[in-house]
Amino acid sequence: MEFMDFMSGLEERFQKATSLKNRSEYKIYYCQVRPAAVLTLGKNPGGSPDGTSQDGCIDLVKRTKPSSSVSYFENGEHDVLNCEWNENTGLRKLLLPLFSDNRERIRL
Repeated sequence: MEFMDFMSGLEERFQKATSLKNRSEYKIYYCQVRPAAVLTLGKNPGGSPDGTSQDGCIDLVKRTKPSSSVSYFENGEHDVLNCEWNENTGLRKLLLPLFSDNRERIRL
């Protein structure tokens, strides 16, 4: 719960600072933010607000899943593991050796 409060507050401040109204227009999180051994940061290369549901979870054009959580990933959802984007294939190849080739260890 403490991480969800942190993530929610950060998102609220981001919305206020940018005037972006919903997750069709931005993406901050790909999994729950908490202390971890590895942090990945990157640019979100795709997605049009017009073609994305307001909660950010459905690409309305491709009918794919750009996010695995409508909230703050509190059920262990993880976009790199649960969504199939072109970028995820390469990122998983980079991360898996760091986690003994165990995808579920990335989730922890």
